[in-house]
Amino acid sequence: MITIKEVKTKKDLKKFIEFPNDLYKDNPYYVPSLYADEYNHLKESKNPALKYCDLVMYLAYNQNGEIIGRVAGILNHSFNKEKGLKQVRFNRIDFIDDINVAKALLDKIEDWAKEKGMTEVIGPIGFTDLDKQGLLIKGFDEEDMFITLYHYPYYMEHIEALGYVKDVDWIEYEIDLRNVSQEVVDRVERAAEIVKKRHKFRLLKPKRWQLPKMGRRMFKIYNEAFDPLYGFQAIPDDVMNFYISQVLYIVRREYIWFVVDEHDEIIGFGLMMPSMSKVTRKHKGHLNLFNALSYLKAIQGKHEKLDMYFIAIRPDVQRKGVPAIIFADALKTVFKNKVKFAYTGPELENNDGVINLWGRFDHRQHRSRRCYIKKVDEKDS
Repeated sequence: MITIKEVKTKKDLKKFIEFPNDLYKDNPYYVPSLYADEYNHLKESKNPALKYCDLVMYLAYNQNGEIIGRVAGILNHSFNKEKGLKQVRFNRIDFIDDINVAKALLDKIEDWAKEKGMTEVIGPIGFTDLDKQGLLIKGFDEEDMFITLYHYPYYMEHIEALGYVKDVDWIEYEIDLRNVSQEVVDRVERAAEIVKKRHKFRLLKPKRWQLPKMGRRMFKIYNEAFDPLYGFQAIPDDVMNFYISQVLYIVRREYIWFVVDEHDEIIGFGLMMPSMSKVTRKHKGHLNLFNALSYLKAIQGKHEKLDMYFIAIRPDVQRKGVPAIIFADALKTVFKNKVKFAYTGPELENNDGVINLWGRFDHRQHRSRRCYIKKVDEKDS
């Protein structure tokens, strides 16, 4: 017997957040989310996105009272109105290898969607494009990133058996930096110098105290650059500040790049971070006074793996070679730090402008993830 209960209390929310740690406790590839980040995302008093999103969360229990699954449903009123859609999103879905559990959870989301007058369920998708999204469909024996989701192979099998079909795929790359030739380095540096001279662009490396202010300018570029992409909605100022508080205060300053024009206006940026997968897995996503040094060491200490979070270029200069300026300095930094591998975040499968950036490096397309969609009938009035 499967019992589905809505998450209503702080105690239940803790169980909801912690369940994946139990489900994946013996999996060497899974990387948990930070508990504090998850808590802040799921509390209305903390997450400004919940001003325009409805959220529901469910836990699945077996006959012994043990948790065997979870799922969240999100209704983004602002996005639906802007795009003319009637969608509910499912997110944070995890379950044991039993299609009946998956069905019970998704049935609750579909029923909720119908009650809200919606006609489609999509997912896994979060509140905004900055949240973790996409169900893993390739790369189950590859280490997860701090900014992505890991799933067992059976998730895909069960979700597709329940009538969900592909809406869009994202792909990820591993970039091998161990044998980058001097020819490639020279070519990137020459291209960067040509771009800087021709367009009067320059690289800007801000002080740490400048990052919050520049972060707001950075997200404005992010909104402009990503606007044409699948499922994107501009990040409003209050949500922007929420993400800035989560990310920019912990970045390693040598791994953030701003490119400005002759008027000192930001036209592009890049953000990378030393991999936090190992330390986050070690502490099961918990950060406190006793283990904070471990996280600090992972971010600021020696590292062989680098996660690439964002590269965003203002639309009107996207064909003027701005990435070359970022990569020229990035290559110097990764060689100085003896980085062996860099990992891209999820990239839309048809985003050729970004995908083509990796062609000059040894690389492999090692992971893929998918957003699913299913039509549901509106609830009879």
